[in-house]
Amino acid sequence: MQRAGFSLFKRIPKDAKHIIIFAGSGNNGGDGFVVAALAKQAGLTVSVQLMANSDYYIDNAKIMLDHAKTLGVEFKLYSKTYVVSFSVDVIIGAIFGTGLS
Repeated sequence: MQRAGFSLFKRIPKDAKHIIIFAGSGNNGGDGFVVAALAKQAGLTVSVQLMANSDYYIDNAKIMLDHAKTLGVEFKLYSKTYVVSFSVDVIIGAIFGTGLS
Protein backbone atom coordinates (compact mmCIF):
# COMPACT_ATOMS: atom_id res chain seq x y z
CA MET A 1 0.00 0.00 0.00
CA GLN A 2 2.78 2.42 0.88
CA ARG A 3 4.73 1.45 -2.24
CA ALA A 4 1.69 1.98 -4.49
CA GLY A 5 0.84 5.30 -2.85
CA PHE A 6 4.41 6.56 -3.06
CA SER A 7 4.65 5.53 -6.71
CA LEU A 8 1.51 7.50 -7.53
CA PHE A 9 2.60 10.49 -5.44
CA LYS A 10 5.84 10.74 -7.44
CA ARG A 11 3.74 11.20 -10.59
CA ILE A 12 1.91 14.29 -9.34
CA PRO A 13 3.13 17.29 -11.36
CA LYS A 14 5.61 19.48 -9.48
CA ASP A 15 3.49 22.60 -10.06
CA ALA A 16 0.32 21.05 -8.56
CA LYS A 17 -1.06 22.92 -5.57
CA HIS A 18 -4.37 21.21 -4.85
CA ILE A 19 -5.36 17.58 -5.32
CA ILE A 20 -8.58 15.74 -4.70
CA ILE A 21 -8.70 12.00 -4.12
CA PHE A 22 -11.79 9.81 -4.45
CA ALA A 23 -11.15 6.88 -2.11
CA GLY A 24 -12.91 3.55 -2.35
CA SER A 25 -13.73 1.42 0.65
CA GLY A 26 -10.97 -1.16 0.22
CA ASN A 27 -7.22 -1.26 0.01
CA ASN A 28 -7.20 0.92 -3.11
CA GLY A 29 -8.69 3.64 -0.90
CA GLY A 30 -5.76 3.01 1.45
CA ASP A 31 -3.38 3.68 -1.45
CA GLY A 32 -5.16 7.01 -1.87
CA PHE A 33 -4.72 7.81 1.83
CA VAL A 34 -0.97 7.25 1.45
CA VAL A 35 -0.95 9.72 -1.45
CA ALA A 36 -2.98 12.18 0.64
CA ALA A 37 -0.54 11.99 3.54
CA LEU A 38 2.52 12.42 1.33
CA ALA A 39 0.92 15.32 -0.55
CA LYS A 40 -0.03 17.05 2.71
CA GLN A 41 3.52 16.64 4.01
CA ALA A 42 4.77 18.17 0.75
CA GLY A 43 2.64 21.26 1.36
CA LEU A 44 -0.19 20.58 -1.09
CA THR A 45 -3.83 21.25 -0.32
CA VAL A 46 -5.49 17.84 -0.17
CA SER A 47 -9.16 16.87 -0.14
CA VAL A 48 -10.36 13.27 0.10
CA GLN A 49 -13.87 12.16 -0.87
CA LEU A 50 -14.71 8.92 0.94
CA MET A 51 -16.93 6.42 -0.87
CA ALA A 52 -17.86 4.88 2.50
CA ASN A 53 -18.20 6.13 6.05
CA SER A 54 -14.78 6.35 7.70
CA ASP A 55 -15.85 3.66 10.21
CA TYR A 56 -16.07 1.18 7.32
CA TYR A 57 -12.31 1.19 6.63
CA ILE A 58 -10.33 -1.62 8.30
CA ASP A 59 -6.81 -3.00 8.59
CA ASN A 60 -4.09 -1.15 6.64
CA ALA A 61 -6.56 1.20 4.95
CA LYS A 62 -7.76 2.33 8.40
CA ILE A 63 -4.18 2.85 9.57
CA MET A 64 -3.43 5.02 6.52
CA LEU A 65 -6.70 6.95 6.94
CA ASP A 66 -5.92 7.69 10.58
CA HIS A 67 -2.37 8.74 9.70
CA ALA A 68 -3.60 11.16 7.04
CA LYS A 69 -6.13 12.58 9.52
CA THR A 70 -3.37 13.30 12.03
CA LEU A 71 -1.61 15.33 9.33
CA GLY A 72 -4.70 17.47 8.78
CA VAL A 73 -5.96 15.99 5.51
CA GLU A 74 -9.58 17.02 4.86
CA PHE A 75 -12.02 14.09 4.53
CA LYS A 76 -15.65 14.26 3.41
CA LEU A 77 -18.16 11.55 2.72
CA TYR A 78 -18.91 11.56 -1.01
CA SER A 79 -22.36 12.69 -2.07
CA LYS A 80 -23.83 12.46 -5.57
CA THR A 81 -24.64 16.15 -5.25
CA TYR A 82 -21.01 17.03 -4.52
CA VAL A 83 -19.68 19.73 -6.78
CA VAL A 84 -16.02 20.71 -7.01
CA SER A 85 -16.36 24.43 -6.34
CA PHE A 86 -12.68 25.21 -6.19
CA SER A 87 -9.69 25.00 -8.43
CA VAL A 88 -8.06 21.58 -8.43
CA ASP A 89 -4.88 20.60 -10.23
CA VAL A 90 -5.02 16.80 -9.94
CA ILE A 91 -7.90 14.35 -9.48
CA ILE A 92 -6.96 10.87 -8.28
CA GLY A 93 -9.30 7.91 -8.42
CA ALA A 94 -8.42 5.41 -5.69
CA ILE A 95 -11.75 3.64 -5.89
CA PHE A 96 -11.35 0.34 -7.70
CA GLY A 97 -8.47 -2.11 -7.46
CA THR A 98 -7.65 -5.63 -8.54
CA GLY A 99 -10.38 -7.04 -6.28
CA LEU A 100 -13.15 -5.56 -8.43
CA SER A 101 -15.42 -8.23 -9.84
